[in-house]
Amino acid sequence: MMRAGRPDRGEGARRAVRPFPTLLAEQIAHARQLIHEDKEPVAEVAHLTGVHRATI
Repeated sequence: MMRAGRPDRGEGARRAVRPFPTLLAEQIAHARQLIHEDKEPVAEVAHLTGVHRATI
């Protein structure tokens, strides 16, 4: 099915997925430590790690 301004993806086509995780395992562990043990706000931890707060 052709949509306005978009090429047809075809039968077996798949959507693109993120090829790598946004945060590494070490970064996730550090973010959890900051939030739970050091009582840092999630927004601050997100800013430090360079991601959106919803990612944390």
